[in-house]
Amino acid sequence: MLCRRGATVSGMSRWFIIVITVAAGLAAFVLSNVLWPNPPGADQPPPGIVPFYVIEGAIESLAFGLGLAFLLRGHTQTCTA
Repeated sequence: MLCRRGATVSGMSRWFIIVITVAAGLAAFVLSNVLWPNPPGADQPPPGIVPFYVIEGAIESLAFGLGLAFLLRGHTQTCTA
């Protein structure tokens, strides 16, 4: 059964969510340029703006990891039957 009535988040479940979020986020951050490389001849941003793009990419990757953790474990928290 996918949905459990009265399911709560335990300490182990919280650690599972944190570990999956960080691991998947790190993998997504590292592999983003491998999977979607910049096209040849594309303009590069000015050097002063690059750190902001890196921060944006890190936040995006962590959001991906959190979404994956939700799909793996968090859906039981939202089920009502």
